[in-house]
Amino acid sequence: MVHSLEYAGQDYKEKLVQLRSQLSEGGFSAMVLTEGDEIAWLLNLRGEGTSTVESLYVTPTFQSTAIVEAEGDVKIWAHTEKVTEGVREHLGQAQVEIR
Repeated sequence: MVHSLEYAGQDYKEKLVQLRSQLSEGGFSAMVLTEGDEIAWLLNLRGEGTSTVESLYVTPTFQSTAIVEAEGDVKIWAHTEKVTEGVREHLGQAQVEIR
């Protein structure tokens, strides 16, 4: 689900701009994110606590991996059948590709 800007504190599109800037300044072409809390924070998303992985059951994270390119795409790999239309619209605003 989309984590409200009221609670997130910063729009995820601004976070992506900052991350891309830091990647470029450091001479990096991309960053792979594998930790659920990093992806949830960066994209202002939260899980809904229905995971089959016991350690994720009571946390607001979700199973996923993402890549942010310094001058290109953002892709997130997740269980697409669990991605709601609201999340798709939210991520579509910054052309985040869901796989």
